[in-house]
Amino acid sequence: MSLKRKLVRKNSSENNLQSMLKRQKHNHERIIQTLKMSSFVAKDSLLEQRDLLEPPLQDQFITYDYQIVVVTVFSLCSMANAITWILCSPISVQLTHYYEVSQLYVDMVSLVYLITYVPFNFLAQFVLDRYQLYPGIFIGAVCTLVGSTLKIFLNHSFFYLLLGNIVAGMGQPFIMNSPAKIAAVWFKSKNRIAATSIMSVSNIAGIGMGFVIPSFFVSPEVLSREAGKAQVESLMFYANIGVSLFALAAIVFMRSKPPTPPSFAAQESKVSFGESFKLMVKQRDFLTLTGMFGLAIGNFNTLATIIQPII
Repeated sequence: MSLKRKLVRKNSSENNLQSMLKRQKHNHERIIQTLKMSSFVAKDSLLEQRDLLEPPLQDQFITYDYQIVVVTVFSLCSMANAITWILCSPISVQLTHYYEVSQLYVDMVSLVYLITYVPFNFLAQFVLDRYQLYPGIFIGAVCTLVGSTLKIFLNHSFFYLLLGNIVAGMGQPFIMNSPAKIAAVWFKSKNRIAATSIMSVSNIAGIGMGFVIPSFFVSPEVLSREAGKAQVESLMFYANIGVSLFALAAIVFMRSKPPTPPSFAAQESKVSFGESFKLMVKQRDFLTLTGMFGLAIGNFNTLATIIQPII
């Protein structure tokens, strides 16, 4: 009888063990599936935690002083692109009078920047993802330089002003999509937020400069067409000198990456844009955040474009 009880207990224990192993296997499979669905998030998070939690291991990584040059020339290029965008907005009323065009035509000079961003955003992200930083920023800097130069010829035809902003607007996504990638490639985890913030704020600084610069060249009072056109042409000429120097600095001194990676996260290959995009569009929280952020940026850009006629 005692032997029979022992056998029953043994069988019961084995059954419980098998049941427990099955549950653990099932849970393990669910975890693996979840990680595969968001592998790039989990991988980046673990690598960043490793960067922060294992400081002795960071001694094998080197940070280069050239990262300051990279941030500086990129920030100048971002400022140049922003100046090119908003330069006509503060003098839109004068432009309608001097060049005998409608207010809508003048507003389109700035609005075209926002329109071109949508299709070229995906091309820019593809280039930055596939060919690294320098080719993408090179395209953005060249488009900014060429677009700003075309605007000098607006006295021959007002269309050059619109064409210049179309070309510069094509380069805008290549610049706007780069700060986080530059920070990830060139900086350690503890410095990435600061680097990204500096490069992002530079674009806002450029917008501020674009509002202020016209006041030094174009009179707030409406003058004769000949005198007004001369002032506007002078504005475009001298603004182009500054924009060209800023863009050329990025073309000459920008680098895709340092000789050696600065952290664990930087040395690992990233998930492609296509794969990450497919995952993000399935995330409701991400779509909600995108919608809210898009509305805020849209309101800011719209007001910046049409602010003078409103005032």
